[in-house]
Amino acid sequence: MFVVIAAVVLSAAGLSQVYRSAFWSAYYEALLGHGPTAIRGHGAIIGLVGCVVVLVHNVWDGPALVLTLFGWLLLAEGGFCVLAPQVSLRSMGAASPEVRRKAIIATGAGVLVVAGVLWASILGL
Repeated sequence: MFVVIAAVVLSAAGLSQVYRSAFWSAYYEALLGHGPTAIRGHGAIIGLVGCVVVLVHNVWDGPALVLTLFGWLLLAEGGFCVLAPQVSLRSMGAASPEVRRKAIIATGAGVLVVAGVLWASILGL
């Protein structure tokens, strides 16, 4: 059941990043404008989601392994934002808005690949 929920959520998130990249660009601009506190809050949320995935779905074989790896990636990203917000701010600020928008679209495409693998495993493909 958790894999189905993850597939639905990741499909929506990936499509959102690909087709609504302007919204996500504005979100990251707002994070940049609010400094380390905003980055830490963002990291806490991302890390919490990763922690839930890792705790609930600790599968290390088959296609569902992709979800476990994605959870660990989210946990690492969240931890990095919480522990080193200045580094996150510097790296985000170094990229132009156009480069950030392209990175958001690429990330969304990657999330859609993860969702696709989950859907394929759910449907037995």
